[in-house]
Amino acid sequence: MKLRLIQVFIMLLGGLITCVISIINNYSLDYSLQILLVVLIIFYFIGLLARLSLLRIIKNKKLNNKLDNTEVIDELNNKENKA
Repeated sequence: MKLRLIQVFIMLLGGLITCVISIINNYSLDYSLQILLVVLIIFYFIGLLARLSLLRIIKNKKLNNKLDNTEVIDELNNKENKA
């Protein structure tokens, strides 16, 4: 999975929305660029948090699957040893 792209996509989407709103409201170029810079920085960190959260969820899911597989193997080994 390309989870790093999620962070960039969120940041660029926030920037696009900011640019459209700036054009609709006829903001000056200087003011629009200042707002855009702040929005890009904020959405960069929001994307970073989203990516880290997804990585943690995926890691926990893989760990749970691995533990489940280990438990199944242990149960099969115990049944074979009893027989």
